[in-house]
Amino acid sequence: MNMIKKMLGLLGRREQMQAVGLLGLFLLMSLCEVVGIASILPFMSVLADPDSVTHNEWLRRGYEFFEFSSPKEYLFFIGLGVLIILVVTNIIKAVTRWVTLYVTQSWGEGLSRRLFDIYLRQPYRFFLDRNSSDISKNVLAEVQTLSNAVLMAFLDMVTRIIVSAVILIFLAIMDPVLALATCVILGGAYLLVFLGFKSSLKKEAQRRNQAQAEKYRIVNEAIQGIKNIKLGGYESLYRDYFREPAQNFAGSNARSSVIGEMPRYAMEIIAFGGVLLMTLYLLQSQQGLNQALPMIALYTLAGYRLMPGLQGIYQGYTRIRFYSPALDTVERELALTATMQETSTSDIQALNFQRAFSLRNVGFQYNSAGREILKDVNLEIPAGSMTGIIGKTGAGKTTMVDIILGLLEPASGQLLVDGVAVNESNRKAWQKNLSYVSQHIYLCDDTITANIAFGMRPDEIDMGKVREAAKMASLSDFIENELAQGYDTIVGENGIRLSGGQRQRVGIARALYLGRPVLVLDEATSALDPTTEREVMDAVHAAGLKKTIFIISHKPELLTQCDSVLVVHGGNVEQKKADAEDLRSKLRGYAQAL
Repeated sequence: MNMIKKMLGLLGRREQMQAVGLLGLFLLMSLCEVVGIASILPFMSVLADPDSVTHNEWLRRGYEFFEFSSPKEYLFFIGLGVLIILVVTNIIKAVTRWVTLYVTQSWGEGLSRRLFDIYLRQPYRFFLDRNSSDISKNVLAEVQTLSNAVLMAFLDMVTRIIVSAVILIFLAIMDPVLALATCVILGGAYLLVFLGFKSSLKKEAQRRNQAQAEKYRIVNEAIQGIKNIKLGGYESLYRDYFREPAQNFAGSNARSSVIGEMPRYAMEIIAFGGVLLMTLYLLQSQQGLNQALPMIALYTLAGYRLMPGLQGIYQGYTRIRFYSPALDTVERELALTATMQETSTSDIQALNFQRAFSLRNVGFQYNSAGREILKDVNLEIPAGSMTGIIGKTGAGKTTMVDIILGLLEPASGQLLVDGVAVNESNRKAWQKNLSYVSQHIYLCDDTITANIAFGMRPDEIDMGKVREAAKMASLSDFIENELAQGYDTIVGENGIRLSGGQRQRVGIARALYLGRPVLVLDEATSALDPTTEREVMDAVHAAGLKKTIFIISHKPELLTQCDSVLVVHGGNVEQKKADAEDLRSKLRGYAQAL
């Protein structure tokens, strides 16, 4: 029951209404199944004893109503009716199967979209604590497993339970003793097998889940680090890393399938023996073979329908048990709705920024037991100024910038913009002022145009702004003169077809395309030669584009152009004038410390 509540809890109101509709369809199919089984009874009665059309009241009524002239014509009519019922029943079964498949796939697609949206709307800090391969696995694989293996198995099991129950009720009406014996023998056999393998299924489920996560992690690491793997010749090492979880995953799936299939072979023996015993029972309880034959045919056909149903119920339940970790994972991840943030919309107006923004008594640590990354930081940055940031690795530079960007929330203190505190209600409005370029530029596998105008729909892209941004980033000559397809050139996954400097210039052009007043450059020019770097920085300040600029860099010649420099050390931040000699001395000290 707990598992059923979990599955129903994943469904929205629309999906729950669809589930109710499916139950009605399952019931209709089961009634048609019973009608099909029951229809064999008059056919076999007339076939075994043509005189039954006169001494059986129901057969006689039909015979007289349709005014047949001979039992042979009546038998043909009944046989045709049985065939029509069989055709209609199978059409309904096919439609039911199609609807079930369609509904489960739509549920899976809906859950996948919901989970993806939940992840996208998590705070930035969430992604610092989670492995990206784990997130990909949940969205792409676990939801698919839940849809195909759990929800599909559950609906299939419900279908078979309803059909089997209706058949058994019908058999109980015909002969309570035989129906009870059938239920106890077949149901008890499946129950014993399941109880025997219950603990094994749980272990295999855990093993499969661990192997699945490990496979995703190894593949993700290998693709992300392919350059180092190629240079180091580590292909065989990663192939060996992948082999064990892949074998564990395949082995667990195979063993669960064997457990699901195993009872079928024993049940065939039981069913065959049961038919023999039933025949003997009916021969003794009925008056001769002619009277027993219709009931034998009825129970044989019912058994033919019932056996796959019972096997399907058992197999469906073992699949649900085996793949239950996927259900637990998706349920747990969907609970992250509690920490979702509002999505940014185009109609949000940028927070007014005319004078300065400041940090007031800001402190930060990544967890309550961890060390303080920033301690009581106080600083003020005038609008339109250029500020450099330096510090040793791990000093807290990136953390401070992430707080300024509104990606991290201070543990104490406030970020103020023109005296207004930035909080959850206006964070997106503040971020409308910001553009950011990191050292490691993310590029999507698309055109240069799409990467410069990142986040824009194709019909929203302003090519004039794209060309202007590329020109300011010293990228236009390369695009227009060296690339055959110009701005329509595909850059490859993560810009693999571009050099490091070209990728950085695309990233800078992307930030300039937005035209926002605050620009943060996090080692964003590290791969540029001095001439190109100077051209880019001059272009940023040219044409009246006065921006508030932050530069994290270890280049003295770049930092000396700043109005002030923030020196981050030991969690403290010192704001001072940009002095060339002092900067060179500090940067040499950082280099020696490395």
